[in-house]
Amino acid sequence: MRSYHKEKLEKRIREVLSQILVYEIEDPRLQSCLINRVVCTRDFRIAKVYVSFFGGLDAEKNGLQALRSASKFLQSHLASKIQVRFVPLLSFFLEKDPEEKFDSLKRLHQVLENETALKDEEDSSQMPTEEETEDSL
Repeated sequence: MRSYHKEKLEKRIREVLSQILVYEIEDPRLQSCLINRVVCTRDFRIAKVYVSFFGGLDAEKNGLQALRSASKFLQSHLASKIQVRFVPLLSFFLEKDPEEKFDSLKRLHQVLENETALKDEEDSSQMPTEEETEDSL
């Protein structure tokens, strides 16, 4: 049985690593990286990070190599964003389970839909109403 604390930490690590990859790393090999899941050991010292890439075998090979070389950078940024006694050592693996890949794609689609909805909402709230445009004339 999985503990609540472990699941919560795994989810938080996945979220933070995803944010770091999107907003803080400029390596083009990691632009198509999707973090599918994180599995921590019982003592929370090691986190296995399962990823997938868009673009075929070359993208997977190059992306995995880039992640492994950036693991210390990712770990240090992770340490600054999560509150734990020990930041787990990150090890990266390609996701082989098709169901996990599909779930990740669904999550990505939902995030993109939410961002689009928020952007549309912001755009519509910033547009002047008809009365405001008539008053300014």
